[in-house]
Amino acid sequence: MLEYRAVYSSRGTEMGDSSMLKWHLDRLRRHTDPPISQKWFALERHHVEHEYAARQRLASWNVCSPLIPVKTFAAVKGQLVKHRRVRTATSRIVEMDVREVIANHPLPAVAIRMLFGKLHEFLVCVERLLPELIPSDINTAELELLKDRGNQRQQFHSIRDLLPSFRGLLRHLADLDQDPEGSILQQLGRLGVIVLGEVHRFIATAAFGDTDEILSPPEHLRRIWKPVGKERVAPEDGGQIGPNTKHLWRTSWRVRDCSTPSISEVEVQAIFGPEATLESHADERLPYECGANKYTLVEQDPFVTDCTEKGLFTTSGPSGTAYRYLNLWLVLGGSREKLPEVRFALAALILGGAHHSLAEVMAVSGPILGQVMPQSLEEMLEELVPRKLELQWRGTIQGIKPEVFQRSIWSRLEDRLG
Repeated sequence: MLEYRAVYSSRGTEMGDSSMLKWHLDRLRRHTDPPISQKWFALERHHVEHEYAARQRLASWNVCSPLIPVKTFAAVKGQLVKHRRVRTATSRIVEMDVREVIANHPLPAVAIRMLFGKLHEFLVCVERLLPELIPSDINTAELELLKDRGNQRQQFHSIRDLLPSFRGLLRHLADLDQDPEGSILQQLGRLGVIVLGEVHRFIATAAFGDTDEILSPPEHLRRIWKPVGKERVAPEDGGQIGPNTKHLWRTSWRVRDCSTPSISEVEVQAIFGPEATLESHADERLPYECGANKYTLVEQDPFVTDCTEKGLFTTSGPSGTAYRYLNLWLVLGGSREKLPEVRFALAALILGGAHHSLAEVMAVSGPILGQVMPQSLEEMLEELVPRKLELQWRGTIQGIKPEVFQRSIWSRLEDRLG
């Protein structure tokens, strides 16, 4: 420990936050990567006691990893190195820290509030111009209360519930768009609540011309991403999507364990009814769909094997939710330059709800932001906060700098490693 502190203090004066993060990641890999894949750890020097100690430490971090006795290493060397759960253990642990850092930052709440506010404003304007188009299950007054009183998790899931109606509205308004001067779309464009070019682009590129695919990945991306995960179906439903399957897809979060953000009595009552309290419903599961529970990975899919080779954790396949929300931001007039801020917010909500992994969020944002898939864990962390991210909401600016983000991560790794 004293030796490490001496090394740290000498390095800390000459290494930047990015270098310190890479150094701590390197130290973490000594505990998490398969010993036989580590260039600094020869197989003949490895003893089963080392393996037990490493797995015990992983267990203390709530990361399960198979125990491979030393005598079997030679026989299963290739299988062990390729084992997804083992190869991505470092990434899984780092994601725990990333989730805590970004979910406890105020920027995600601001970004989701802005996105929800833009969607609410669009619906209010449509209701004012052509009220008969608003579906009966959408109450803009209730949405305004949610905008003012709800937290980012409520707003995040409310956007998901509103998307089918929003896509239908876009299709219907586009079909009515006959008179360039008098169309509703033109009026909405002049009001600044929608971007006409983006609307027409997403309608034109919707997979199979399907209204339900507006804002979703186009056909060429769908062919790559869709086969990565398969929907789980409860046996009780006889191979069809039924009530047991819907329950299976629900998040594992219970009210008493809910964090990032912490659950309030207002949210509990909105979900379970006006008589519900934090105490009475402490053991109830939140009724949100969870990607990690809904999909199982196809282990031999090229996306999964490529991420495993890079040491990037995968859980349920590329995030269609993140892809749609980023496009929704653009359609509703959000600045393209602020897409990294929105991605940062989506990562906080998606990781916090165990819907997808960080790699699965970064993968879908690449085509929208004009980036390629990160080639390593270090590169992925750098791309998540590529510059100072900031948004202004009601006169207050919230932001985070790359060096602050990296320092927050490596300091947590330092605490883990001691």
